[in-house]
Amino acid sequence: MIKKLLLPFFLFFIQISFGQPSFQLAPPMLKYKSAFFSGSTSFEVIFNQPGSQVRYTLNGKEPTENDLLYSTSVPITKRKQVKVKAFGKNFLPSEIVSATFIKDGKEIHLVSFSKPNESFATSKADILNDNIGGITNHLNGTWLGYDIDTVEINISLKNRETLNYVLINLLQDENSWIFLPEQILVYYYNNKQKAFVLAGKELFTHE
Repeated sequence: MIKKLLLPFFLFFIQISFGQPSFQLAPPMLKYKSAFFSGSTSFEVIFNQPGSQVRYTLNGKEPTENDLLYSTSVPITKRKQVKVKAFGKNFLPSEIVSATFIKDGKEIHLVSFSKPNESFATSKADILNDNIGGITNHLNGTWLGYDIDTVEINISLKNRETLNYVLINLLQDENSWIFLPEQILVYYYNNKQKAFVLAGKELFTHE
């Protein structure tokens, strides 16, 4: 009597378990020359999983299966936040991969910065405004590295203009002992007060 009751239950349980997706797709890879550009640029998606497809958005929202289907290189002509995600039958969707593309900002007259650590120094005076973003290789000469308490960067624009935001590119690689700062403070010079005034700040948590 007990065996007759257990057997149907066991078969039903097996059928339900095998009907659920259990493997997650690997995230796609975004390929582009630089996140900073003049005129126009483009990006490609590298992903190879038979029966799967990549969807993307250009407005910073999380992609769904109803969003744009990637098939070929996508042109970018203005500031965009791109997010891509892979979907496939019998697979869990991949993690989201994102990139923000920045078109030429304000015309910069002069940039000065604190002396970096010798291991992360550079001879390029325009390293912070050369329209070349840093990559994950921290030894390729596109980063400035510091081991001091306070780093100061001064930026002078060619013309007096209103800024809506300031983009700061940071690298974190704990395996290489590269960590984010505790905070970033942004000041602007107020002509009426004849002093620098705090415009905004960003705090970082360290676990």
